[in-house]
Amino acid sequence: MNESSPMSGENIRETFSKPDVFAEKGEFERVGKTFTIDSSVLLWAAEKGKMATLTEDIWADLQNTDSYAVMKDDHDLAKRMAQEVGRDYHAVADAVYAGVLSNEPIAAPIIMKYGDSYHLVSGNTRLMAVRAYGVTPNVWMFEVDSNEN
Repeated sequence: MNESSPMSGENIRETFSKPDVFAEKGEFERVGKTFTIDSSVLLWAAEKGKMATLTEDIWADLQNTDSYAVMKDDHDLAKRMAQEVGRDYHAVADAVYAGVLSNEPIAAPIIMKYGDSYHLVSGNTRLMAVRAYGVTPNVWMFEVDSNEN
């Protein structure tokens, strides 16, 4: 992992691309149980989402992640936090770095807007990595109407 990267924020932000939401079916099932929404409804809504820059105000209030606590260059904290949930931080950080260098897209973290709140569906370790790199990333964002449940 190259922790002192010459990568620009724009390069990292543009490395993220539309994820395969159906490959994250298990995450959508977990979120569906949390919000008592059928996971097929979530998958359908997510498929119609869009890429968006994750703004600081949304990131600060984003539910289901502690990635905002990671400060620029604090890869040690990001690694410890990832290990606590059984994730390999170095593999993810390396993938982000390699994706930028090779111009290969990486699946964007997925965020659901539900009412006035935002909930991370998948991509916590990716968010920790880009936060440690000091970058505000693009994410895949979709909305579910909270009045339908």
